[in-house]
Amino acid sequence: MLISLLYKIILDKRAEYGYGNYESIIDDIARDTDVDSDILLNLALNKESEARLSLKDIDNICRYFNITVDDLFLNILLSGEDGCNDDDENSYYSNRYKCDVHIDEDRNDKWGNLLIGATLSIGFVDIPAICSLSSDGFVELAPIQTLCVDDRNFLTVFLVNKELRETIEFELYNKLTNSAWYQYNSHYGEVAVSLYPYQCEENTLTSSWICIDNL
Repeated sequence: MLISLLYKIILDKRAEYGYGNYESIIDDIARDTDVDSDILLNLALNKESEARLSLKDIDNICRYFNITVDDLFLNILLSGEDGCNDDDENSYYSNRYKCDVHIDEDRNDKWGNLLIGATLSIGFVDIPAICSLSSDGFVELAPIQTLCVDDRNFLTVFLVNKELRETIEFELYNKLTNSAWYQYNSHYGEVAVSLYPYQCEENTLTSSWICIDNL
């Protein structure tokens, strides 16, 4: 799965490029890169576009932001895709960015008895998370509330696109339910994995978002 990180790049570069007016962001980039605004918007939101993204467009975007193609796109090969084999350490998949879940084995005073530290790995980024255990046998895995700006901007890439977000969450769900930690704690039945911070409303990350409705 090839994912555009243009949204994160725009968020990261807002101060440097003077982006203060939500309505003008895409128009400014389109004017300065000579890339159609619809192409830019769909690329930022990881949506298909009727207009074709050309190599020239990619080159212009990279030159404008002073980045490489590897900075613009993230390749995550999910477990259901062709060529993916978790059991083969030498496989193509094992050498590519992927989604993964790590649960800390030891509970400590920081989290208490029902909260366990965890990590969500998405591509090359490790997001600090919390595994919450409820008394009625429910497991909830989600990022911590106090994410750094860079992590928030990275998550925004997935949060703005429902289909992409659900795909990543489903992949992380499979990783969790197939993990040694979960097998050992199999008395916990229901599981939920979210890319929204633990016990927060969906608009919690708005401080790092571009307002989609106004683009």
